[in-house]
Amino acid sequence: MGEGVAKATKSNWLAAAQLGLVSSTFSTLISQLAASQLGRDAAVDWMTVAAIPGRDAMLSASPSVHAIALGIAFHQWADFSWALAFFGLFGRWTSRLAPGTLFWLAIPWAAFTSATEWFGLVPLFPFFQPIFTLQQPYWIGFLVHLSSALMYPLFAWLRWPLGRAPSTAAVRFARRWAAGALLLLATFGLVAVADRTGWPLPILSRDVAGDQRYIRHMVTHHEQGIELAKLGQQRAQDPHLLALAALMVASQQGENRIFDRWWARVVQRTDGGMLQRGAGGHARLSDAGANGRCTQRGRWGV
Repeated sequence: MGEGVAKATKSNWLAAAQLGLVSSTFSTLISQLAASQLGRDAAVDWMTVAAIPGRDAMLSASPSVHAIALGIAFHQWADFSWALAFFGLFGRWTSRLAPGTLFWLAIPWAAFTSATEWFGLVPLFPFFQPIFTLQQPYWIGFLVHLSSALMYPLFAWLRWPLGRAPSTAAVRFARRWAAGALLLLATFGLVAVADRTGWPLPILSRDVAGDQRYIRHMVTHHEQGIELAKLGQQRAQDPHLLALAALMVASQQGENRIFDRWWARVVQRTDGGMLQRGAGGHARLSDAGANGRCTQRGRWGV
């Protein structure tokens, strides 16, 4: 890179900070909008993230607004820090990479950063918070880090002062990449709105009755877990056990809400190519009644 071009661009650290804001915000929005499609309750996940810096005080049976806000802020700070490390600390080598190369590096970088957090930084030094790794599987963290790292090709555009980026192949690629990211966010947003307003995307099934029976049994299983966790909240003396019991209630209640939304999404493709909805139609799982949810054997049964 020529000296004149180098002087025209921003410093690697400034461009990395701006990219960190973009990548962390993108991963936050994607995590929020795609959570239910992956079987996750976003509010519970943000509360669990908040327990990393906020400790057990953040955990409750119903995620609080301040716990969710802290979880989002901590997640954004972490993603922001990784962007600073990639383009600031290692900027001597990474700042000159082509956007296409940065795209391919997103996967190994996401694997490295998510593994570093999940196996080291969070459960061990410096946070010593094992609850996070008990609650959130590694692959969720990998996908979140990947969604952030996939914004790194924008560096080729953001490293230039506003309105002064030349029309190079790298800058044009980055602009198209940004447009694609906005389109992806809009798509996930529409899917989330449809899911919340009673028009969810169907889940194709070869055995609607079997899948809905599985959902019913899992809901019953979760309800038993909720009852046991509530007993733990009432009887436990250790504060860590109280916090864990609260997290169990919140987590399994959240999963039951997801099962409730999935109930009407299970459809079957018939021989004629039509989609046939299973028993219950658009009714909620909670409306299935005695014939749907479980068979009583004593207090509980499956």
